[in-house]
Amino acid sequence: MGLPDHDPPTGAIDRWAGEVPKVGGADGLGLELRVSLNSEEEEPAARAAIGFAYTGRVQASSMREALEVRRQAAYLQVEGCLEACDEFIRGRLQAASGSSSNGRAHDGTDQPPVLEFFGCAARFPDPAEEPSFAAVLACAKQVLVPHFPDVLAVLNTRCLRKQLLALPAVAVEALLESDAFGTDTEASVLSLLATWMTANFKKTDAPTRKRLCRLVRLVQLDRTYLSCVVPALAAAFSMGDAENSPCAWFPIGFMEAAFITNLSFTTHLTSLPNGSADDKLARDELLKAANKYDLTSPWYSFAARPPCKPDKGTTYKWSISEQKLKEVLEAGGDKILVPNFQNGLPYVVARGFVWSPRIEFESGASAAGLFLNCRTSSAYQVHELYDAEQVAGIAWLDAHLAVHCWEGDTRARNIMLDFDASSKFCIGRGMGVDDMLPLLQPAGMDGNQGPLAAWGRYLHGGKLSGSLRLRPPPPVAELFGSDEDADCRILFCVKDRVPGEDGASGEAGVSPFRLSADDDAAPSRKTRKVEREMGSSLPGHKFVLRRTSEWFRTKIDRWAGEAPKVGGVDGLGLELRVSLNSEDEEPAARAAIGFAYTGRVQAGSMREALEVWRQAGYLQVEGCLEACDEFIRGRLQAASGSSINGRAHDGTAQPPVLEFFGCAALFPGLAEDPRFIAVLACTKQALVPHLPDALAVLNTHRLCRQLLAMPAVAVEALLESDAFGTDTEASVLLLLAVWMKFNFDRTDAPTRERLCRLVRLVQLNRTYLSCVLPAMAAAFSMDGAENSPRAWFPIGFMEAAFITNFSVTAYLASLPNANADDKLMWGRLEAMSKCKYDLTSPRYSFAVRPQCVLGEGTTNDWSISEQELKKVLEAGGDKIALNVFQFQAGVHYVVARGLVWSPRIELESGASAAGLYLICRTFTAYQMHKPSDAEQVTGVVCLDAHLAVHSWEGGSRSDKFSVEFGSLSKFCIGSFMGDDARLPLLQPAAMGGNRGPLAAWGRYLHEGKLTGSLTLLPPPPAAAGAVAVPH
Repeated sequence: MGLPDHDPPTGAIDRWAGEVPKVGGADGLGLELRVSLNSEEEEPAARAAIGFAYTGRVQASSMREALEVRRQAAYLQVEGCLEACDEFIRGRLQAASGSSSNGRAHDGTDQPPVLEFFGCAARFPDPAEEPSFAAVLACAKQVLVPHFPDVLAVLNTRCLRKQLLALPAVAVEALLESDAFGTDTEASVLSLLATWMTANFKKTDAPTRKRLCRLVRLVQLDRTYLSCVVPALAAAFSMGDAENSPCAWFPIGFMEAAFITNLSFTTHLTSLPNGSADDKLARDELLKAANKYDLTSPWYSFAARPPCKPDKGTTYKWSISEQKLKEVLEAGGDKILVPNFQNGLPYVVARGFVWSPRIEFESGASAAGLFLNCRTSSAYQVHELYDAEQVAGIAWLDAHLAVHCWEGDTRARNIMLDFDASSKFCIGRGMGVDDMLPLLQPAGMDGNQGPLAAWGRYLHGGKLSGSLRLRPPPPVAELFGSDEDADCRILFCVKDRVPGEDGASGEAGVSPFRLSADDDAAPSRKTRKVEREMGSSLPGHKFVLRRTSEWFRTKIDRWAGEAPKVGGVDGLGLELRVSLNSEDEEPAARAAIGFAYTGRVQAGSMREALEVWRQAGYLQVEGCLEACDEFIRGRLQAASGSSINGRAHDGTAQPPVLEFFGCAALFPGLAEDPRFIAVLACTKQALVPHLPDALAVLNTHRLCRQLLAMPAVAVEALLESDAFGTDTEASVLLLLAVWMKFNFDRTDAPTRERLCRLVRLVQLNRTYLSCVLPAMAAAFSMDGAENSPRAWFPIGFMEAAFITNFSVTAYLASLPNANADDKLMWGRLEAMSKCKYDLTSPRYSFAVRPQCVLGEGTTNDWSISEQELKKVLEAGGDKIALNVFQFQAGVHYVVARGLVWSPRIELESGASAAGLYLICRTFTAYQMHKPSDAEQVTGVVCLDAHLAVHSWEGGSRSDKFSVEFGSLSKFCIGSFMGDDARLPLLQPAAMGGNRGPLAAWGRYLHEGKLTGSLTLLPPPPAAAGAVAVPH
């Protein structure tokens, strides 16, 4: 309602000053001041506003009258009246604040002042035009929340629910934007808004609905709401008429709904105690990409609302009248009874869902079933959400559902169903027990054979009654290890055998008044095993243990009601014994139980996390396995790409990925728990960046040492990875041989078979196929049965010969100019071999691993100290050979193409130049007979490389003294190639006065050593279309 549509009488008296006739009207007053109003209803308020100018008092008895006086005072510009009206309103609001008339106990007969105030919203001035009213509105909003303290109180209390539906949009907005408005979950807040919107859609316009809906903190919705309810609302809005269709009341599009779901899930992952770096990065990138959305909107607020009050939960009583029960029974057949709660509704709202008790029974049955049903609210006005068949979601509720039992007029023990976080309800369905309510049989009815006779124990005061008690999520973290509210005790034990007679009690040393929940029979059972307690016992809380551990739930439920009336020393009658394999497992078992209370994994290392993982699996602690997995992945990903996980690591601290694989003995069997596969996959991905390729590992002393310490499962991860690089497959085989030489005794035949099967033998070069592979086959054939280290590679003569033939034929057939015979032979060979050999094995894979020698190649610097050089030169002889080279990686050689390469310098006595060579050998790791004897290996190989000796002139280095090797450089295994006179030596005339043994080498010496480099160059590209088999 607006102000009068004409100008106020500003300065009306002054305007007519001096123009009044000397003779007045009938009453002798010569001046009339006309106050124009919109209607006759405004006259009392206008008179009261004018009265304030005389009395200084606001003549009003209600909020409506005060607001009407205020409006007229503003129109008439009565000085001080607006402020007085505002004070009147605030006074009434504050006087009622905290009283029964403004709280939950209000019986609805007298309207509380705050509701009376918001009931006059049509009379509110615009706060932007009258800033003084903003303070009044703020005061009213503060009082509104104590009257509607939380969502569940509003939706589950008849008078509050009725008052909510009568509120104007401005009051609902005040509730939703308040940080004091409590709830159990944000889903219940959305349910409240939907309930209000059902009754008030036609009273709102699109901007108002948008303003209200924007106040729901969508990112805090649970998984079921985000995956079911929000998409349904988005679909209804996108397809409906936003102006006229009640089902299109929530203004959100498909894409923003999907973004909110993604953001919520990603944020949840980052908030976990062991949230990974990848998840945090994903969330940051997601927020950067969200510039199209208003992230300052409450939709994106993670600020949690306060929990519902009271803290100890809320009980809702329900009942079914005897008359209704009798009518149902007399109708016969299978029946379902749905009681009504005291609020007049057949349900209670909690966690955003509607929960209804149900009693189901069949005609003639000896017991009835008790169930609790869960569904979405019809208030969303979306058919798909109300249709149970179309909502694929899970909900849970922490609650007790009870049916009262009576003995005369005394209420006996309730029959109760207990639900907690482990009780997973399918939306639209119920959960309960079919025979929960035993019915009296004819023999126990005392002659009463009426339809209600069987239900006699449940009837009292003309009704069958019960209750649904909602329990709040307990603040249990501080209870861990505390005696406060403890109702059981956890003992950690190891079982020892007593070498005595039968009859030694397994309960030796335990109070006879204690009940052990780990014994399958009575406590007095005799046994020759004794459980020895370890460490101190742990106070337990059954309501925590039951809801977080299936293992503990089974123990507790098995002994429910059977604990002795007299407790032990500390008054706790139930002992829960946790039997462990050794004392070493106790800390991890305590940590797993601690997770049930705190939700945090207490671990400082990979080993500790894996030990907690094992105990959590044993104790079935819900969520702990996943949290341990997150801890492990988080440490791996945090280290990914850093120096602690890469080549630059200095060896002072173990990288997380190696720490993980160092605990391989703790790994659960994958067949026992497939969830571990994802963790193992993550660690395998982290392993390859640390050990990126075969040459980096074999040519770096630190990495090679780490390789040798790795368990078989880690080596398997490397070899099976398509990201693990190499120069040729021969280097991969050499890497496995090096590892096997040091780890043979720690492997069994199946493990060796599994590892060796991962080498892609068909990609070996010709020398390996014709020399190394046959030698390994011979060693296995001769010594395999003796479990000899020489017979480490399980392959027979015939398969080795076949692989050689298969490889060469495949290569020839794949060349662009391959003749028909080669292609025909390849086809026949492949077809014929399928029945003899497993061609799906990696042995027969032509998939090429990443090439590790790229671009300008890989340079390996080497050096010889002046002292070593001097020692060799002073020894003299016709020919001097220098073989003692130290590479920067800490080795005396470089591995490439599956072979060992070493620089060599030779000098003949009196020569003017020294020779520079590169020598090629096989590796001793293959453990074949006389592996270093060149006569045993007849093969030719090539290497693309650059071997240089550094020369120095005035501090500047030159690499001009070098030898190039390429595809035409054919090395015989065990021999060397190079240039006999590549290193000119200084002659006596150029030496000056320096005639020592090092004088001739002056140009090559710098900072006390002779230095050089061996650069491995990328191999030439293979012929187009050829399989990647280097020959």
